[in-house]
Amino acid sequence: MIDEAFIAEILKEGEDAKQRVSAEFSDITIEQLNWKSSPESWSIAQCLDQLVISGSAYFSTLEKITQGNYKMSFWAKHSPFTRKFGQIMKDQLQEKVVKN
Repeated sequence: MIDEAFIAEILKEGEDAKQRVSAEFSDITIEQLNWKSSPESWSIAQCLDQLVISGSAYFSTLEKITQGNYKMSFWAKHSPFTRKFGQIMKDQLQEKVVKN
């Protein structure tokens, strides 16, 4: 079953993100986009490039889902680590209020 409304919403969110990036960074020079505060830090351009690369890793899977051809592997369905690592991520990524 394909949820057309969900797919349309995801595509809209992607287009909105593209427009926000264009609006925010259109006045920045190439030098500014590639500037790094230290050798260990990433430039704006590197961050944007990483977002594109990591997002594109999902394209083939998303295409299979929209075409109705996606099949989860046995490991994806029955991984014993999913619950444990999910709980660890939930615990580690939650907002922690720090009182001064």
